Amino acid sequence: MNDTRDRLILIIGGEEEVRRRPAEALRTAGFDVSVAATGAAGIVAALGNTPDLILLGESLPDLLAEGVCAELARNPESARVPVVWLSAKGDSEEKAQAFAAGAVDVLAEPFDAETLIRTVRDHLGIRAGTAEAGLRWPPMESLFEFHDQVLEEAGLSPETSRRIKGLNTSDPFRFASEAGMGHDRAAEHLGALLSLPVLSHIDPERVRRGLLSPRYCRSSHIAFLDGEHAERVLAVSNPFDLELRQRIEPLVECGGASLALAAPRTIEALFDEFESGGEGPTTADSGIVILPSGRDLAGLSPEDLDRSSVIHICNDLIYDAVRQGASDIHLEPKKENLLVRFRIDGVMCDRFTLKKATGIKILARLKAIGKLDIAERRKPQDGSVEAVIGPETYLLRLATTSTPNGESLVVRVLNPNAAPLKLEDLGMAGEQARSMSEFAERTQGLILVVGPTGSGKTTTIYSLLAHVDTKRRSLLSVEDPVEYRIPYANHQQVNDAAGVTFHALLKSAMRQDPDILYLGEIRDGFSAETAFNFASTGHLSISTLHTANTTRAIFRLERLGISRSAMADGLLGICAQRLIRRLCPHCRRAAAPDERQEALLSPFLDEQVAEVGSPVGCPRCGGTGFKGRTGIYEILQFDPEIAECIRRGTPISEIRKLCWERNDLLISRHAAKKVAELEITPEDAQAYILGDEDRFQKASGRIAPPREAHRPHPSRTPKQGRLHVVESEHGAARATILVVEDDPTSRTLMVKILEKAGYRVVAASDGIEALLCLGRERYDLILSDVSMPHLDGFQLQEQLNNKSIDTPVIFATAFGDAQFEMKGLELGAADFITKPIQRDVLLLRIEKALRRAGAKEAAGRLHADEPAPAAKGA
Repeated sequence: MNDTRDRLILIIGGEEEVRRRPAEALRTAGFDVSVAATGAAGIVAALGNTPDLILLGESLPDLLAEGVCAELARNPESARVPVVWLSAKGDSEEKAQAFAAGAVDVLAEPFDAETLIRTVRDHLGIRAGTAEAGLRWPPMESLFEFHDQVLEEAGLSPETSRRIKGLNTSDPFRFASEAGMGHDRAAEHLGALLSLPVLSHIDPERVRRGLLSPRYCRSSHIAFLDGEHAERVLAVSNPFDLELRQRIEPLVECGGASLALAAPRTIEALFDEFESGGEGPTTADSGIVILPSGRDLAGLSPEDLDRSSVIHICNDLIYDAVRQGASDIHLEPKKENLLVRFRIDGVMCDRFTLKKATGIKILARLKAIGKLDIAERRKPQDGSVEAVIGPETYLLRLATTSTPNGESLVVRVLNPNAAPLKLEDLGMAGEQARSMSEFAERTQGLILVVGPTGSGKTTTIYSLLAHVDTKRRSLLSVEDPVEYRIPYANHQQVNDAAGVTFHALLKSAMRQDPDILYLGEIRDGFSAETAFNFASTGHLSISTLHTANTTRAIFRLERLGISRSAMADGLLGICAQRLIRRLCPHCRRAAAPDERQEALLSPFLDEQVAEVGSPVGCPRCGGTGFKGRTGIYEILQFDPEIAECIRRGTPISEIRKLCWERNDLLISRHAAKKVAELEITPEDAQAYILGDEDRFQKASGRIAPPREAHRPHPSRTPKQGRLHVVESEHGAARATILVVEDDPTSRTLMVKILEKAGYRVVAASDGIEALLCLGRERYDLILSDVSMPHLDGFQLQEQLNNKSIDTPVIFATAFGDAQFEMKGLELGAADFITKPIQRDVLLLRIEKALRRAGAKEAAGRLHADEPAPAAKGA
């Protein structure tokens, strides 16, 4: 634009020289110039008479430059004004800070008047002549005009011309190649037609780093460059690629960029030069600065958000998540829009909705700052970035996946420098915290923290490690990624892209001479073996595992190849945990429990509950009735009694029953205790813990009664009908077996095999019929299929556990999958066999299960008949 008299430039600078020199140069060039000596005065000036461009000095007497940008962004008029920082350094760190704050460019000292004027002219030209996205893409009509020029110069026959036109390609250089025209000549034609500069060579020093991955730039034939006068330039080979335009727009929306044309081989040569030098255009900046605009995104309509800057929406989104105390940000694509939700205190909350097009831009922006490939929308990706939000630095972990409605993104918000809490403050009971502290003081052994994803395992471990003397003892961690920082700890982070795999770090861990090894997760047999080997060689090892409770962790370790004897010798203890919303202490309501709540809690408490809490809602908890979360724990100490049970192969159900009988603080008891203390609601305790807990005790709090309680009432006789009751042909039955099988052929075959072996057999066609049978009489063993209608085998086993029916179950299924077998054994099955069933194998498995069950019952009777030990001194 040649006429500059009507273009207003606002200069904000604290030092007189910062204001005077640019003002004189711009006035000489014909610009209208206004100056302000303070940040506040500059904001008032910008709001009073909106300038066309702002030059912002970094040294202000009253405000930070970032604060000025944030205030300008709050006003719809000044938010669209391009801001150029005048910097004394102009290094990469300050550029990253400027761009994160919303500046379009950084002009570093010393600069002459000519450079200043060209920079101002360039940015005014970009803003005046482009759409909101900042790039002037050529119209598609120009592509067809280029086709005609190429064919006219090539002088091809009509048949050949028709064939080439039939290619219907939007790639101008491919079209030119088919017509026999070289790329250099094609670039000249296209540049002249579109009035774009043509780059025959690109200096690697001009490449702007950190916006796109080198692999994507090479394959798409694009490169972001720094221009000769500090402007941004996008070198592109195909400006007609509509998909490329959509992906690039979010990266140049604020500040804009100009287009330049480069032949494909020119851009390929650029990346060849990088590769030969062993260094590529990778991200130079390690983090971002989040400066919110001060708006409440939840109060804006999708139309208002659609008109907002992508950078401002992303900043406000992240800032709002931190302010609300959200642990995760979910961006979920729907058919017509994109839904943004926060996970607060473990519960998903809808925040606002974006239009589909705006949502794509937001996803691209977040993927770009997280160093993900914005062009890849089908494969899952993981990334991370550090963000400065107020006085704190947060770690944002990004994970994408593909859905039928588009790409979904989850951002985990972590504060790696947060001060660790005491174990009691996390929710542990006093005796539990003392047990964990005693574990940490040991010099060898393995401490295992288990629970589902998002249950706070890592936080518990860091609180434990924070109380370890890391000055005296060497602490080494292998994590993916590092979530918290511990002074003096040697943190090692997995980086698969660089070849630093989890296995590679584990192999090198022993050579680092640590006293304590923290493995972020036991994920396979190799990591499990490494943890136990380390613990058995005079070191302390700490890790996590995904499982429901402490005793089930034993089974998971078995499946990973760890023997019972290795567990008994190596494990110090297992800590299982859950996180449950804590009732707001300022507004919770206490009332006497109703009958349903009393029945729920009575099996787990020694005394009757006087009061239970319920949510109300107040300003301090945001009207939800809940504020924060508390941990619910159970700790299994590998004392001599438990270690001996593990070593001799005692079933998991028996170990858990032992813990219940000796009154250990199991996770169910801890949850009930938290309810009685008005920390959590009975409903949350039931939903997250009590409903999943295997209940071996009845309402009285005792373990299940002996089997005689399950014998039928004398007045009850088995009903005839669909149930098939068969007496053994040998007369008196050896044992009674319930066969549960929906396939008639398989059911008949199993019945005949068992009858001939002398067993009394009752057959049921599905799990529901099996429960009816169990309500009528007692059985010595259940042989059940897994895949059945109405109620399958696994659900049948769960019903048996809930009803405290300890009849051994053998699963028989055509699915030989290891995960299938593992689930059955985890539920408490006695054995697992695969169809087609072999007669001899089936009978041997049944004999073994019956002998084991009989031995346990006899041991229980013998233990019950033993006299109580005499008191000392009697």
